[in-house]
Amino acid sequence: MSTPKAILIAGATSSGKSALALRLAQTHDGVVTNADSMQVYRDLRVITARPTQAEAALVPHVLYGHIDAAENYSVGRWCRDAQAVIGEAERAGRLPILVGGTGLYFKALAQGLANVGRASDGLEVIDASMAQVELSGDFCYMAELLRVKARLLLRSTQPDPTTAEVCLMQSLDWSRRQSAKGWGQRAEADLAMLRQRQSAIPP
Repeated sequence: MSTPKAILIAGATSSGKSALALRLAQTHDGVVTNADSMQVYRDLRVITARPTQAEAALVPHVLYGHIDAAENYSVGRWCRDAQAVIGEAERAGRLPILVGGTGLYFKALAQGLANVGRASDGLEVIDASMAQVELSGDFCYMAELLRVKARLLLRSTQPDPTTAEVCLMQSLDWSRRQSAKGWGQRAEADLAMLRQRQSAIPP
């Protein structure tokens, strides 16, 4: 039986994807590569099912938590990063194992960006993740997703402080609903900073 160039593992949250990827990597000298749009963000370790440090010590894990939450990380950039990882793994004689729940990432990697529409930026990734949260009914992530969306809105090429303020207010609301005091404090700090900046702009 020929060895596959790479293994792609997709599925819903808490479906055992990471555990399967770990077992395959141990068996086939693999490199576990993240294909989840939220697990790329360094600041979101607490609210994502990122592999533990103990798991990461067993086999190589890449593209996890390597991006700041306020950075605009597109599907095109992820594809370039993933292709680089696949190339490095092949040269090292290791099997790339890509695991995650972001179908757009897998589709773009397998079919090319031209076949999935225009490249999705960080805001579209956040919106897609929020849609997944709504479908799953697990709203514990919503407060932090809204806060990250607000930061991206402010750092985009066309900043939208009005929508960013609405997102931060919604983030505060979700923090209170989920009794997530830490996330609420972060949203409050961002909201205060945004309002301070807005008040400093001449009318």
